Amino acid sequence: MMVDTPWMERVSAVARNHPDRPAVIGTGDNEKVLTYEDVERAVRRTSRQLTAMGVTPGDVVTLQMPNWWQLAVLTLAVWQCGAVACPVLPGFGVRELTYILNESRSPLWVVPEHFGRQDWPQFVEDVRTQTPSLTRAAFISGGRDESVLPSDVVPTPDPPALAAGDLDAWAELMFTSGTTGQPKGVVHTHRTLWEALRAHVDGFQLTVDDRVFVPSPMAHQTGFLYGMLLALFLETTGVYLPRWNARAAVEVITRYHARFTQAALPFLADLAADPGQPRLSLFVATGSDIPPAVVQRAIPKVARRVVRAWGSTETGLATGATFAGATEKEWTTDGRPLAGMRVEVVDDQKRQVPPSTIGHFRVRTPGMFVTYWNRPQWYQAAVDEEGFFETGDLAALDPEGYVRIMGRARDLINRGGEKIPVVEVEALLLQAPKVADASVVGLPDPRLGERACAMVVPTSMDDPPTLAELVHFLEQKGMAKIYWPESLCNVAELPRTASGKVQKHLLKEMASTREVASDGRLQPDGR
Repeated sequence: MMVDTPWMERVSAVARNHPDRPAVIGTGDNEKVLTYEDVERAVRRTSRQLTAMGVTPGDVVTLQMPNWWQLAVLTLAVWQCGAVACPVLPGFGVRELTYILNESRSPLWVVPEHFGRQDWPQFVEDVRTQTPSLTRAAFISGGRDESVLPSDVVPTPDPPALAAGDLDAWAELMFTSGTTGQPKGVVHTHRTLWEALRAHVDGFQLTVDDRVFVPSPMAHQTGFLYGMLLALFLETTGVYLPRWNARAAVEVITRYHARFTQAALPFLADLAADPGQPRLSLFVATGSDIPPAVVQRAIPKVARRVVRAWGSTETGLATGATFAGATEKEWTTDGRPLAGMRVEVVDDQKRQVPPSTIGHFRVRTPGMFVTYWNRPQWYQAAVDEEGFFETGDLAALDPEGYVRIMGRARDLINRGGEKIPVVEVEALLLQAPKVADASVVGLPDPRLGERACAMVVPTSMDDPPTLAELVHFLEQKGMAKIYWPESLCNVAELPRTASGKVQKHLLKEMASTREVASDGRLQPDGR
């Protein structure tokens, strides 16, 4: 007989004591309200269907879906089978999915039947030809039917005979972009996810009354852990928004009385600019600095409190401005360590530096990941013998213990919380026609934090590439649109050190002084 995961134990307890309490609310074209009783019933049926489809303990089930209520049911059902959930952004293309499916050897890939402009059947066929380990793809309708998987999948008559209650079993595989040009598969157990949520709830003093609004993609840890799972952990209601739209967000928050959300700067900036007044209790902003003007517009219009926080896919949220914080430092810093978290700022020899001194930022949390998928050597390089994760960020700790992130030691662009794998983009740009040399840098943006700019040395300055030509090339290569450069600067040469390394700080200075032409190109001479 199956032993419930801690998540299903919680769902079942609420289903018994408060069967009519809403657990998941889908909105937009995925509108549906599921009570805890509904979720329990749907998960148990879906887990039996997954078993009938051949999912076994330890298998990776890839879930490429928008913020639909079905994703919550599928995740819990995957865990009931003792399998590993691998959420993936709907915007990922053939290149990304081929890598993820081959790396994880996932036998089952779940995709929407219809969403956005993607031709999903053709997309699946294009990927399947390159992924020999994939045995089946399942198409999910975004409708209101409580059945999640296709009706032609007949559930097994009995639950799988396995012990799904092992807290240290692998639960989540989430691929995150790194500076090596190769995505890293971050592995979490049920225990690490559980501990990350416990610290989060205690730190921000959240309760069952704090309905959770989930606008962030649930293929990111922000939406998956601190949105979907947070609501279930609190035994409250998760309100999902499939497509980001500020006006729709205000309407959904108001209609369903959401009180809490955690999201990146663009979500806050858009809500602050919208005439509506959602009036959340707390907005936790992650991913990048918040311009003061945005905060001034957002409080109390968007939320009574707006605070910044720092976290990563590997560690979970480590710092934030809790209720003991000073008002201004709630959004001018990334807060202080949450309970149970250790953070340090050290020099190159790992010696702690004096207060307000910039150094390497490293953290140790109870919700720390356990390995990188198929790459234990990467884990050993990232986590030291004391259990500290080397974040790659530069930071300073003030005398009161508030963290201020000063930049990234690693070459990564943070576009509204979406990490752009610079090395991978550069590698493809070097293959493009008319390109002799190329580098990609992040330029400041008031809404997204950063946008990617391609700095290109043309093969001929008389016929340089246009931005449209470059993005078309990247599209043909199968790179996801979210990674494409949004501006272009054609230059005579890239500044390099004596050892040949590109001096990106000089490139940023060059790009920041030049104007953007109507086609998106940065003019080399500023005209």
